Amino acid sequence: MKAPIPKVCYPKVGTLIDGGRLELVSVIGAGGYGNVYKAVDTKTRLQYAVKCLFRPHNHNESHIRETTLHRRASAHPGVVTLRRVLVDNLFMYLVMDFAPDRDLFTQILRKRRYLGNDTLIMSTFLQILDVVEHCHSLGIYHRDLKPENFVCFDDGVRVALTDFGLATTEKTSGDFQTGSVYHMSPECQAAEMSFGGVYSPQSCDIWSLGIIFLNIVTGRNPWNCAKWEDASFYSYLWSGGRDRRFPKYAPTSAKFQPSILKM
Repeated sequence: MKAPIPKVCYPKVGTLIDGGRLELVSVIGAGGYGNVYKAVDTKTRLQYAVKCLFRPHNHNESHIRETTLHRRASAHPGVVTLRRVLVDNLFMYLVMDFAPDRDLFTQILRKRRYLGNDTLIMSTFLQILDVVEHCHSLGIYHRDLKPENFVCFDDGVRVALTDFGLATTEKTSGDFQTGSVYHMSPECQAAEMSFGGVYSPQSCDIWSLGIIFLNIVTGRNPWNCAKWEDASFYSYLWSGGRDRRFPKYAPTSAKFQPSILKM
């Protein structure tokens, strides 16, 4: 799990960075990792997304790992392009392409973009599979795959992966509870649920892909947490294949139902 970052006063909207070249015009995301801003080039008026990371000495290594792995994966069109990295006394700024159509979470939940649209579901999920396969071929395991980390272009037709803050090149890890709890595999939850006190980040990414597929198809999460204590997950584990009826709430054609029920 990432070490907690102390409370920080991040740059205010209107702040100029990169020697006055970029203006931070609005906050489009915020979390324990830092802030993400929409920024405008003061000369060209081109728009960018700028991720602002606080950089105390004990967090420098994780920031360097994030930028290194993001750059390594950026050659793929399904990865948000990391244009440049800026550093000042307090912060590191990752300047990336701006996604005007927000993220996959917004398209799924708020815009209901994919429900019932089998062609778009297939196209979108194939893009996601392709970019994750690309990362894995480079030995990069994201560990935080979720709809919020796929930004959208062309009204949700094209998606691109972002946020390599938890990514690793380690084939096994003892760093538990890494990523979104909704998309976290059982063995990543705690040491007692793992095999020998470690888990495979690659396998956890694959688990997360399955949950994302369900998100896109049904517009919902199958459970809150992949633990015994979660009633929905418990039912999934112990149904023994006897209750494989497709949920009535999911307005999905018969095309995807067999795939989902085999998961």
